[in-house]
Amino acid sequence: MPTSVVALVVLLVSAAPGYVYVRIVEVRRPRRRRTSLLELVDLVCVGAVGSAAGTLVVLLTAPHWTALLPLEGLLKGSSYLTVHPWQAVWSGVLAFTISLVGAVSAGVVVARYGGTAVRHTPYPPLRKAVELTPPGHSLWLAVELTDGRLWEGKLLSMDGDRDVLGEGDLVLQWPLALTEPGKARVRHRARFVAIPGPQIVLVYGSDLPPQPPAPAPAPAPAPAPAPAPAPAPAPTTTPGPVADGTPASPLT
Repeated sequence: MPTSVVALVVLLVSAAPGYVYVRIVEVRRPRRRRTSLLELVDLVCVGAVGSAAGTLVVLLTAPHWTALLPLEGLLKGSSYLTVHPWQAVWSGVLAFTISLVGAVSAGVVVARYGGTAVRHTPYPPLRKAVELTPPGHSLWLAVELTDGRLWEGKLLSMDGDRDVLGEGDLVLQWPLALTEPGKARVRHRARFVAIPGPQIVLVYGSDLPPQPPAPAPAPAPAPAPAPAPAPAPAPTTTPGPVADGTPASPLT
């Protein structure tokens, strides 16, 4: 097998514990976004430390377990490995398993018990407030910016909720209010506003109870029917006297 291929395999195996550690920390814990360079540093450092620890355990165990590669055999190189290939295989498997278990344990510990200064969202109290908001309630926030403006509105989303948001960004939704320095508080007509995280100085707010649905508008009263026209009076005649001399009835 070419030396370059062997080196590539060794590199990938050594970096695997670091990758597992980074993935556990990212998935199991809210955290601020980091650059690819910092992620690579984590991957390499954890992978190197885990691989070194696994190799050390194997070398210390080899004198007591003949299935493992001893230090003397490792120093002899290919001449020893050609005769005892399975010692190298079992030693590599055990070292990789130990490093992988160590990386998983470290990732779980950091994700569960690590302090807020390490890989945590820049607004842990705000995220906690979101988690503790009673069901059906909305979180009303007042966000003070570096230029002195004060935005008020209901929280729509924050960093970590959507990939399009930057680190520490907040999105407030209608109804919105804006207070500029030296001016009165006014209602803003926008439906939402996205606030960049680096411009935020202070955030405070409260829970809004569910708003009752607006009552349905009463139906408009039907227009009154137009009055029917009065019937025209029947023509009357003055009949002449009948034979016996009494006047005729006007109904006949």
